[in-house]
Amino acid sequence: MVADAPVMARGEVGVEVYFPDRSAGNAGLIVKVDRPGIGADAFTGYEISLDPSGSFVRLGRHRRNWEPIRDVPCDVPLRRWIPLVVRMEETSVEVSVNGTTMIRYEDKEHPLQAGLVGLRTWQREAMFRNLWIKVGNRKKLLRFEVAGSQWAAGSVSGMWRPR
Repeated sequence: MVADAPVMARGEVGVEVYFPDRSAGNAGLIVKVDRPGIGADAFTGYEISLDPSGSFVRLGRHRRNWEPIRDVPCDVPLRRWIPLVVRMEETSVEVSVNGTTMIRYEDKEHPLQAGLVGLRTWQREAMFRNLWIKVGNRKKLLRFEVAGSQWAAGSVSGMWRPR
């Protein structure tokens, strides 16, 4: 699920993630998203996700594929909202989990310059709340809204539904 604005090269993005159990898979943010399409890897962007089954935070890059960059051991508690924050510069990202910086990465090989922000789950259930972006001194909460007046099953994807 990708927000339709704004395009960001620098700034911060944050969300709270909730995992009900230790099922395999991960969930988190995607940033600097460009050319989103239908399919698991049908976009360009960075993925920052939490995995409670392996107890790590993951940084990866998508260029219409999957390119793992780094997994870092990290406490991923169950049944608790976990703040996940990504700070972006033109060629670097910094990832914080629950207020602690876990990853700093400068992309010297294939830096992604700018794009949209979104949420991503991979093969597991997770919930999200309080998605926000900050550019300069302006912080904005992005609302989760169902398009139209009636929710239609599958109108977002098989993995997403409003609560």
